[in-house]
This record gives sequence, structure tokens and C-alpha cells, in this order.
Amino acid sequence: MESIFNITGKIATPLALAGFFGAVLFFTLHRILQAHFIGTVRRLDSVRILLRIINLLFILCLAGMLFGFTGYLLRLRVDNPGIVFTNSLQHQVEPILGVKLLLRIGGYRINVLNSGTTTATDAYVDVVSWRPGAPGPDAEKTIPIHDLPPYADITFDVSFLSGRDPHPEPDFTNTYPTCGYIAVACVGANRPRAWAFYIPNADDHETYQKFFQVEPWPIVEFQYPEDKPGIGCWVDYPKGVCPAWSSPWNAKDTTHLNATK
Repeated sequence: MESIFNITGKIATPLALAGFFGAVLFFTLHRILQAHFIGTVRRLDSVRILLRIINLLFILCLAGMLFGFTGYLLRLRVDNPGIVFTNSLQHQVEPILGVKLLLRIGGYRINVLNSGTTTATDAYVDVVSWRPGAPGPDAEKTIPIHDLPPYADITFDVSFLSGRDPHPEPDFTNTYPTCGYIAVACVGANRPRAWAFYIPNADDHETYQKFFQVEPWPIVEFQYPEDKPGIGCWVDYPKGVCPAWSSPWNAKDTTHLNATK
């Protein structure tokens, strides 16, 4: 089904455009024949046949416009499942940035995708991480990614260690769990978007096996900056990953965010 959506999305724009111009052309011809501007067509049967052919072609062009428009909305819906379908036209002229957190052999990587139809200008990524219970962040950095064209993405390495300490604690992430969030913003977007995450220490094999045997790494979107987790708190995502005594932060429902932009 996804492959059908991809094919439909690729032909949607030219199909709708061709249908529009074809409909205009055949509507014009239909009006010319009805007005008897073509004097060479004398027989009534010939006029009826021509009108029927033009009417059928006109209907086909309208169907092409409808299918092209529907294909575009389906492509927009597949690329942005969080967007309310009835508001797709409202968002199609905005850059829409999304984030994935990836675990690779060399460490963690962040993937940023612009699934909107306009370039994300002066885009940047904010990364903030901390140890649960710590009074301050272990990493707080802004990573510029500049301009990101429509349907383009960029992937880069990220460290959740302190950017201020030239000699960070060895095997820091192997000793303590890490919480934090990743925020993205750009010129033209209605508002920034952000996702929170939890990373257990490397020796906690039980937690890895229970919650993190998936790709990409589980992250949860929240309303930024209003609902961002506080420095030092536990981020309970996936749900239940934090200890019961920790009074963790939980993301509020964000399904309304794109619908009310």
C-alpha cells in the first residue's frame, strides 16, 4: 500500500495540472460548438457526436484533476502522519521538520527530514541532555543545519556528553542513564518541534531488551517550549521505563498541535 502512495505522490502534480488545462480546453471547445462558431459542421448528428466526445474528454480531465489532487493529499498524509487530513492544504506551504534518533556502532546519530514542500531556511537543532537527578545539563548545544530542501534529510553524529568539559568522564553514558530532548526549528515553520528521550546505561541489559529493541530509537514529541521536561527529571518514554519511585515526566497529548497551527 505504501508503494502505491509513493507512485501516486510522484504523478499527482503533473496529472492534476494536465487535467486542469485539458478541462479548460475542452470546455472552451464545447462552448464554441454550442455557439455555432464552426460553420462547416452542418449535420446535427455530427454536432451531437462532437459534443459527446468533448463532454467525455472534459469528464476525464476533471477526473484527472481529482485523482491528482487526491494523490497529493495522500502523499502529504503518508509523509506526515501527525497532520490532520482536513488541514493538509493549510500546511503544504510550510517546511515540516521531523527527527529520528538512531543508534549505530559508533554511537548515536540524529536524522532530520524536511517533509514539507518548501525549503527549511536557517534550520537548527538544539540538543539538551542530563543525568536524572542532576542539577544541570551534561550537554547543551545548538547544531546549525542551514537550508534543507523539500523531502531532503541530513544525518549527523551527536554526543550526550558535556560540551564544556575537555576531559569528560570516561564511559560516562555507560555509568548513568541519560534523559534529554531534541528540538528543531527553522524560518517559515509555524512553531518549533521537540522530542524527549531516555537512554539507559549500557549495563542495564534488561531495560534494553524490554524497551529498545526497535529502530529508530523511541522518542516522544511534546509541545515546545511549554511542556519541555525540566533538567534533572526522568523522562518516562517508552512508558514504564523509569523506576516507579522517580515521579517521571510524561509527554502530554500532541495530536492537536498540527491541527491548530
